[in-house]
Amino acid sequence: MKIIKVSALIIVLSMMLSIFSACGGNETPNEDTSSTPESTEAPTSEPTTEAPDLDPVDPLFAKIVEKMKNDPNYLIFVIGDSITQGSGASDPVRLDYTAKFTEKLAEQLPEKSVYRVDGKPRGDYLGMSYPNETRHVPVQRVSDDNKITVVRSGIGGNTVQKIIDRSADYINKKINGTTGDLFIIMSGVNDFDSEAYDLTKYASPPKYKANLNTLVTKIKTAHPDADIILMTPTTVRKDGHCLDLYAEQMIAVGASQNIAVIDQHKLWMDHFEEGVGPYGQGDWLSEGDSCHPTDVGHEAIADEMIRCLFGIKPE
Repeated sequence: MKIIKVSALIIVLSMMLSIFSACGGNETPNEDTSSTPESTEAPTSEPTTEAPDLDPVDPLFAKIVEKMKNDPNYLIFVIGDSITQGSGASDPVRLDYTAKFTEKLAEQLPEKSVYRVDGKPRGDYLGMSYPNETRHVPVQRVSDDNKITVVRSGIGGNTVQKIIDRSADYINKKINGTTGDLFIIMSGVNDFDSEAYDLTKYASPPKYKANLNTLVTKIKTAHPDADIILMTPTTVRKDGHCLDLYAEQMIAVGASQNIAVIDQHKLWMDHFEEGVGPYGQGDWLSEGDSCHPTDVGHEAIADEMIRCLFGIKPE
């Protein structure tokens, strides 16, 4: 009888111990689940400005840009024929490719004052021009102790030979107290196209190449520290491919003389679309005209210049 009573007591004590342990006892307390759980969302980052879409820049162009940035009085001559003169643009002074290039150059170099020199009329054709110190147009004013001047020197009908013949317009020509640091040359349309109307101006592709070498050498001799950029001729006649050999010759001169080339001809041939007027170039070419760009065409030339120099793609 006593054994039964003791056993019953042990059972009761065991039950009480179990109840005590479940309420906390000496067990490690449960973690507080009432605390705020950690957020699983990714941290919010600050808004970033999207980097511009850039093309690789050829070292020859990069060297030119570096000089532009570091020279406090940098002078550029843009030399050519009627396209450089501004023909085809609705305003041959303000909307030609030289004017648009100057504006875009100022955007890329905000620390610089930038001036455009349009030249003055020559002959009875509106826009024919050559360098004249009296027509300075301020495009961007920062400090005249740190400036770039861009001179438009385009004359309708010019061939490479005629550009050589008027070298006094740009060789050793002082503007703003300095001579040329960069000579940008686009020619070739008249070298080819004059075969149809003026054989005294026509130059076969080999002659064109020889004349280009003469021009480049003449500039290098007079301005050994200056740079030169050659720009292939854009388009003329039915589809522009008649200028393919001329573009190839210019590219070859650039390679042999170690100077930069902007292949405007390729740009225009890539834009060509069969059956689209005028002459497959759409809104780039003036109506009824086989070589003179519209405002849009002039801007395309300027955009390609900026792309090659800075790697900036047009929007």
